[in-house]
Amino acid sequence: MESKMKAKVKYLILAIVMLIIVLTAQKLYLTPSPQKPPNLPPEATKAVQLELEYPYEVKNVADQEKVAVLQLVRTFETLQYERKAKEVLALFTPPSNDNERNDLDFLEGKDLNSSPRLYVTAGYPWSLNWYMVRKIEKQNDKLQITLKELRTYYANSDGDYTGDNQNLILVIIESSGSYKIDQYFHEKLSPNVNRKYEGFN
Repeated sequence: MESKMKAKVKYLILAIVMLIIVLTAQKLYLTPSPQKPPNLPPEATKAVQLELEYPYEVKNVADQEKVAVLQLVRTFETLQYERKAKEVLALFTPPSNDNERNDLDFLEGKDLNSSPRLYVTAGYPWSLNWYMVRKIEKQNDKLQITLKELRTYYANSDGDYTGDNQNLILVIIESSGSYKIDQYFHEKLSPNVNRKYEGFN
């Protein structure tokens, strides 16, 4: 009788041990192993995702100047991607006439003493997906960068998103030892349109 009891206890202990082993193995199998991210800083990862590198034309631009201008373009487009309106507008030269001042005041929301309209209000609610430099050219001390951007728009009418390629021009000038954006407009544009901030439309 005593030996039968000992045998039952042994079987019970063995069953418990086997159950623990099975549950441990199942937990290890079902728990996803943590994936180590690539050894890149966040800025580099974002730049790789945002900027599409493709051969582009360069005219009358020295290598050192090209590097500085491309850095400004990357900063500008990254801030657009992050929808940081104030920081984006700060990259521009000051308005040179009343029309440009009114446009800037509207984008900044100063006429209503509100937050910036850029990327938020009707006509501007788009997000940048990627950009591509197509050409860099220097003309009369101004650098003209031809860009292609893919933007995503949200339509309130049907609650859906649409994507659209935009061909744009950035005009950059050197101001007080640094480079600033002077104009940002669509490549195909009527001559009478105020170009300074038109590219945000």
